[in-house]
This record gives sequence, C-alpha cells and structure tokens, in this order.
Amino acid sequence: MFDTKTRDIARMLMRSHGLQALAVAQEHAAQARAQGDTAATEHWNKVSLRVQELRGADAQAESSATSATAPSAMR
Repeated sequence: MFDTKTRDIARMLMRSHGLQALAVAQEHAAQARAQGDTAATEHWNKVSLRVQELRGADAQAESSATSATAPSAMR
C-alpha cells in the first residue's frame, strides 16, 4: 500500500514531466542507490511503482470514457 506522500510525489512528477515521470523517478532511485542510500532508493522505487499504477488508472479511465462515447457498430 502506498502512502499519501508517495502518491502526491508521483502525481507531481506526472504533472511536471508527463510521460517522462517514470524515468525521472527511476533516475532518482538510481542516484540514491549509487550513493548507498537504501531508504531513498526504496522511496523512489515506490514512487516509480505509483507512477505506473496511476498511469494504468489514467489509461483505463480514458479507455472507459472513449468506449462510453463511441457509437456502437451496427450489424
């Protein structure tokens, strides 16, 4: 389960970086890992997962909205 801080950071990255949000979070995780900061590495890995989760929810919502407004095919 993700905490609100992780969710808020993921959303901020998505607003700021769009499709690059996941790459940005992964880069932060890599930098923390290179510095030996396990707590920060874990944090940024969680943010990365949350970005992926939010992207999936956004794509699913967009798909549902599109199918709800699309005209049905006639046979």
